[in-house]
Amino acid sequence: MTRSKRAGSEHRTGFRLRAFVVFLVATTFLIMLVTGLVLFVAPHGRIARWNDWRLFGLALDPWTQIHVLASFLFVAAIPVHLFFNWKPFTKYLADRWHEHLRPRLELVSGVAVALLLAILAGVGLPPAAQLFAWQEEIKASWQRAGAAEPPFGHAEDLPLPELARRTGLDLEATLAFLEKRGFRVERMDTSLLDAARALGTTPVTLFAELPKRPASPPSLAERYGPGSGVGRKTVVQIAGELGVPLEEALRRLASVGFAASPEAPLRSLAEGAGAESLDLVRAIAGER
Repeated sequence: MTRSKRAGSEHRTGFRLRAFVVFLVATTFLIMLVTGLVLFVAPHGRIARWNDWRLFGLALDPWTQIHVLASFLFVAAIPVHLFFNWKPFTKYLADRWHEHLRPRLELVSGVAVALLLAILAGVGLPPAAQLFAWQEEIKASWQRAGAAEPPFGHAEDLPLPELARRTGLDLEATLAFLEKRGFRVERMDTSLLDAARALGTTPVTLFAELPKRPASPPSLAERYGPGSGVGRKTVVQIAGELGVPLEEALRRLASVGFAASPEAPLRSLAEGAGAESLDLVRAIAGER
């Protein structure tokens, strides 16, 4: 073996940063692909956390964190990858440019399609809108399959005293119930999620078992406020939840300036009129 071959063999046995970056880019891309697909079909956050939804043992938050971390590593590694491959990259571009003398139709059309789809997604127009409508249908299917709706967004994260105040739990009886089950509440900032995980159950299951006190029903603001996901619900869904006949709901909306169809999501109606989804709920309920 010649000296140059021996030197090349010795060089290949050491740590090669260029190869490391290549494998890092490829691996993080695959992780982004898998986690992106999981997040695409996962239930909405309030549903996932209330039911302690998991896939392959991981809850929604860890899946999100893995996706964000992989995306960060991918973006950070790309400039390093280009640095190591700058000459081949620029040579390839130069060869293609001199070969064709002008941008090819494929280049122009590819860039144009990507930009057009990004714009259509931003303004909510087809065909991009169909993808998100399909995603919403998949996410909503978790509820049809039995996943329960929380009383309001992030209810599982509230301290038990605040949760009791907003939902009608009997706090004193709740603390006694949890201690009897084997979980003693040492701090008043303990949440329902903390208690559920300590007892090996889910927030929705534990909440159903906790003792309640007679209480007035929650206000519309508490029931349909921020984080409740009301914007994704349609007029017919809200009318059914409020016990208002659909024809009466549409009439009430029209009387305050909202011309709506039964299947129209509240968010789109509200955004078109510069209002909030809760305003439409109040109109349907007859409070406006």
